[in-house]
Amino acid sequence: MSKNFDENGNELDETVYDEKGHLELKFISDLSKDKTIIKSQYGSNGDLLGKLIFKYDAKGNLIECGTYRDGAPTSPLKIPEFKILFKYDDKNNRVEVDGTGSVFSQKEIFIYNNNNQIIKENSTENSQNGVEKASIILNYDLGGNQIKYETHYPDGKLKNEHIILYSNFDDNGNWRIVTSETKIHNKLQNNYLKKAITKREIEYFK
Repeated sequence: MSKNFDENGNELDETVYDEKGHLELKFISDLSKDKTIIKSQYGSNGDLLGKLIFKYDAKGNLIECGTYRDGAPTSPLKIPEFKILFKYDDKNNRVEVDGTGSVFSQKEIFIYNNNNQIIKENSTENSQNGVEKASIILNYDLGGNQIKYETHYPDGKLKNEHIILYSNFDDNGNWRIVTSETKIHNKLQNNYLKKAITKREIEYFK
């Protein structure tokens, strides 16, 4: 993947390559409209697949994104049709995401604590498979690190649980190792435990 930016840090284009280095996709940004970015998406053969539009408010918050029809309303789009609207509170926390598409619709509501951390997320998704509702509860340590989140069914029963452990902190209080455990509780996959370990190296410059 490669990207080019202007002198203000705005992305001008993005090129995506496959594992062999062949061109897969290319996005070219149109920045001519105020608080709006329109990205044209091209395939490996140079054909225009469609356009994506991103709109922002005066504070720089993303308030809308979706596909954009360039030309007549009946012009074909090879990328999925969708539109997503975003709402924020007076602290610029994203509190609602409302998305609609050709084959789905989804709404998410976010609840924050006094530290502007998400502590609960309620979601409703409508698709060809029916309506699915869930709620996610999140917990943090005193350092602001997320240590646990649980997904619940609408009746309150636990669907899955994620526990996150941080260790090997450096002198600046930043973790070097994080271990996550995922406990799944559902009829399709039965009960099982999945673990993952992430290590990172942090280099500081004076």
